[in-house]
Amino acid sequence: MIVVSDTSPICYLLLIDQIMILQELYELVVIPEAVADELKASESPSIVRNWIANPLIMYLLGERSSPLHCGQNPLL
Repeated sequence: MIVVSDTSPICYLLLIDQIMILQELYELVVIPEAVADELKASESPSIVRNWIANPLIMYLLGERSSPLHCGQNPLL
């Protein structure tokens, strides 16, 4: 199964040291580019910024052009 992830699940799984559960549950986790950008933001906890610099189990997805709001577009 493939899952597309938003920022919150990744952030909280990292904070409780359970990010590997995604690899156990899904064969592929897709992180839209906009989500990766949020995880890299200076406001993110350092553990999150360090992890997104080298996400071992995730696939980063580029953006597509769309008339949708920036929060909706990456999830399509």
